Amino acid sequence: MVALNPLHRLSAAMTRVTLNVFYGAMRDIPIKVRWLRHFAGYPHGVVVAGDGETSQFVFNAGTGRAMSESEPGYPATAFAFFETLGGFARL
Repeated sequence: MVALNPLHRLSAAMTRVTLNVFYGAMRDIPIKVRWLRHFAGYPHGVVVAGDGETSQFVFNAGTGRAMSESEPGYPATAFAFFETLGGFARL
């Protein structure tokens, strides 16, 4: 058996929390994409669901709590796109 380094153990724990929370709430919805990241000091578990809407869910991968961009301390993010009347334009 291969010993896991600390990063692998952290990733495994974040994955376990993310999948437990998602499947606890969305038992019958498949997952299209799942990824982990550390952003703004938070461990995120992000799931793109295979539902009709292709919904995205973001969880605190440490606590299992659902997250949003309005979290205390969550930084303002700027994207290189903005909406126009005719669709989207790249900055």
